[in-house]
Amino acid sequence: MRVTDQNRILLKDEYLASKHVTGFSKFLSEYMNDSTKEFKHNYRNIKKNTEWKCDKLANAFQHYEWRVKDCFSNIATGESFESNNKVLLFLRARLENYILNKSPRDLKNAAIDVMKWGGTVNGNKPFIDELYTTNKIINYFKDAITFFSKDSFDEDQFKTLKLRSNAGFTKIYSLLNNNFIIYDSRVAAALTLLVLSYCKNNDLKCVPVELLFCVMPAKEDKKAQHHKCRNPSQQTLNFPMMNNNHLVHARSNVMANWLIECSLAKGGFLLNGKGSDDFRALEAALFMIGYDLSHSTILQ
Repeated sequence: MRVTDQNRILLKDEYLASKHVTGFSKFLSEYMNDSTKEFKHNYRNIKKNTEWKCDKLANAFQHYEWRVKDCFSNIATGESFESNNKVLLFLRARLENYILNKSPRDLKNAAIDVMKWGGTVNGNKPFIDELYTTNKIINYFKDAITFFSKDSFDEDQFKTLKLRSNAGFTKIYSLLNNNFIIYDSRVAAALTLLVLSYCKNNDLKCVPVELLFCVMPAKEDKKAQHHKCRNPSQQTLNFPMMNNNHLVHARSNVMANWLIECSLAKGGFLLNGKGSDDFRALEAALFMIGYDLSHSTILQ
């Protein structure tokens, strides 16, 4: 994999052709499509005080749960993947409509509603409000759509556009761009756990740069009796912490988008075909696995 020194541009074709992206893509596709390939994982959900477990990647998707907020009760209720998908389709339609028809106030409200769905309003609402009050919100999201739809990642352009990338904004971008994964702390934890497993299986002493995805801490009370593990780093196999670095987050997000798209192209998820549905299903499986890595056998 090559990143040009002059403009710090990561090229999709070169990224996907690199040795360890090719290797990990094959590794991941086997977990997605081989019905005999086990991925055992378990943890205790702190809020619910219940045990969660899976024995395969598909099983993790089947056990997806995220409670739909009461403010969306007119769209859907419950915590199933289907209920949440209805809400996300509704939010996507709003975002696209308000950008197309240049309705800044409605776009602001829709963007905040996405944050409400994902529980990421705090810290992000002031930025969205500022985009609105400075009359930049329409162009901001148009720029984001264009930037993230390219087959390259230009660090200088990202900085010039002053784009924001974190667990909250990745949810908005995922609704505005095809094959864009919601890269939050849970998805990052599960993806890096799989990368760690790949590294161990191949006797690698450090994580290859093309698989060096950033991780993020869980949002939790510092006084909590049990702290959720969302960083699988071990000895010399280390993953970088985001630490509010939007460029680091965006780069990891884009690499994950490309890698997962490539992996799904090898047969979809559970041989159910290709496309955005499989993309979301895999994202949901990773989301569930990444809640807590404390008891992962891969870390033992």
